[in-house]
Amino acid sequence: MPTFTRRYKSLLQRATLRAVFLLWIVLLIATPGKAAELFTVTVEGVEGVVRENVEAALSVPNGLVREGRVAAVWARRFARQAAGKVARALEPFGYYASEVVTDLAVQDDGSFRLTVVVSPGEPVRVAQLSLHISGPGADQPRLKQQIETFPLSSGVPMRHDLYEESKGRLLATATELGYLDARFIQHEVRLNRKTREAEILLELETGPRFSFGPIAFVGADNYPESILRRYLTFASGETFAEAKLSQTRANLLDADTFRSVKVVADHRLAKQRAVPVQIELAPMPQYQLRPGVGFGTDTGPRVSLRFRNINAFHLGHQWHADLLYAQRRQSLSTRYLVPLPGHLDSLMAYSIQYQNDRNKIFESSTLATEASLTHGF
Repeated sequence: MPTFTRRYKSLLQRATLRAVFLLWIVLLIATPGKAAELFTVTVEGVEGVVRENVEAALSVPNGLVREGRVAAVWARRFARQAAGKVARALEPFGYYASEVVTDLAVQDDGSFRLTVVVSPGEPVRVAQLSLHISGPGADQPRLKQQIETFPLSSGVPMRHDLYEESKGRLLATATELGYLDARFIQHEVRLNRKTREAEILLELETGPRFSFGPIAFVGADNYPESILRRYLTFASGETFAEAKLSQTRANLLDADTFRSVKVVADHRLAKQRAVPVQIELAPMPQYQLRPGVGFGTDTGPRVSLRFRNINAFHLGHQWHADLLYAQRRQSLSTRYLVPLPGHLDSLMAYSIQYQNDRNKIFESSTLATEASLTHGF
């Protein structure tokens, strides 16, 4: 009983500490909300993504509200800077001749309200668009499709955000296709604010196409290379693709055999445009034991022991064994897995299981064995 009382007090103390910590978090989160109430900003005249960008530019700085009060000097300074902030926030959407009117009012409760009225004016529009792909990959369908579906065209407002996104997507697609030296040899946006016209000049040079070169495994000398190659999603000679490197790393981590996996492929080390790939592995301990204690309504009190050998005979095979000893059930099961070279899902499995159940009415024993062969396609 004294032990139970001490444990109860310990649990009560922990619960109290958690409650205090949660209250502190709530108060901390509530503080910015209070600051937002003491100084509010209202934007008029623009909508959609343009309004969102303006509001982001006019976010209230942390030091403007201190100790529950608005610093009037900093509030007026913020109001004076608002017009410039709004003008810069409008430029990515093609508005270079905007007019901004601000009004800072002090409320009766001591809070401040900044009203910003925006007249964006006529946007700068695309007058000329020159998009080109040069180099060995100029005829790649995916690259040509992105040029054809470029979001900016003659007569539409000059959206710098769409321009930058499309540039990045075009370069990323070239890299995915194996053109690792792809670069823009021309990327200009020429603005004429007087005529409100923009000229876009963009040319992507793909450079040569790279492939996967020799593949080397480091750090897992106790595993046969034929077993490790099951996890690869590429082969030497195939077109280089970063996505396949990422999937290979994921396959090796999902195997629950290696603590860490690092895939290194530096195209600067390529010979004849074949990129060498080095896969650095840190294996888990070969032998693993996991004991357990519990209670089941159908078995009563129980203890269990799980054993794993994840590299049996240094062949990459796995041997699992589970032992359960309970009041009304005892069982022992073992399974031996033989990975087959080639596909990741191809393997042979052998299993044996013994189980004994007993209660007040009857007792039964079961011995079962199974062999299976799985081929992945």
